[in-house]
Formats: sequence, C-alpha cells, structure tokens
Amino acid sequence: MKRTPLRKVGKGTRARRAGMASAKAEVRARSRGRCEAMVSPECVGRAQHLHHRAKGIHDATSLLDVCRPCHDHIHAHPRRAYELGLLIHRSTAQ
Repeated sequence: MKRTPLRKVGKGTRARRAGMASAKAEVRARSRGRCEAMVSPECVGRAQHLHHRAKGIHDATSLLDVCRPCHDHIHAHPRRAYELGLLIHRSTAQ
C-alpha cells in the first residue's frame, strides 16, 4: 500500500491569515458596505464579496468589496476590467 505524506503547513500561516483578516477589515471599512466597482448593469450597490485584483495578493490595495453581479461582470469582461484597474497583473502589484 502506497503511503502519502502528510501535508506540511509552512511557517507564517497564522501570520498570513491575520494579515488577510486585517486587510479584509480595512477594505470593509473603506467601502462602508457599498460596491466599489459598480460596473455591471445589474449592480445592487451593496458589497457582498471580496474581489482580488491580483491573484494571490492579500493586502488592502489588491482587494475590492463588490456585489456579486459586478464580480461576475469583472471576470466575464477581463479586458475592460484590466483597463479600469479592477484586475491587475500580479507582476505590477508587487
């Protein structure tokens, strides 16, 4: 029987979670519960979802508080989202 090794959790996992929690709180305070994108015709105006502008970057500058229709619109229209800064390339975010 083949044994699979246990997944190792890297150092700093708790620190990353704490950093994400503080970034999330900062973004929620910044948005005051309102959608920060407002790009979808179906925008409800109330923020419901944290959107990562750059994949894997978990700081307040890379997060947006958006409604579900705007989040779907951003990913359905990436070229326009990049033009508006709602998506950014990871290399420019660092």
